Amino acid sequence: MDGRLLRGWGPIPQRADKNGEAWTSGMGADLVDRLDPKTGNFTEYMLPTVNANIRHIDVDDSPNNPRSRYGVAEVHQGKIARIEPLD
Repeated sequence: MDGRLLRGWGPIPQRADKNGEAWTSGMGADLVDRLDPKTGNFTEYMLPTVNANIRHIDVDDSPNNPRSRYGVAEVHQGKIARIEPLD
């Protein structure tokens, strides 16, 4: 999956990781969603901050990490949350 497949896909922002999974959120949500395009299933990750107002997701796919990590800008709270899925 590449960014062209995600264009216009609904909530903002959206990013694809090295496994082809799509990550997204919305400005009114306090969670991040992961879409597995092989199954069509979503996994929700609750953020630790209420009223986060997500406007950016960054994917860390560096080769030194066995799993991808994700940084999420919590605009209304002036914080950055890091998500490290265990699966």
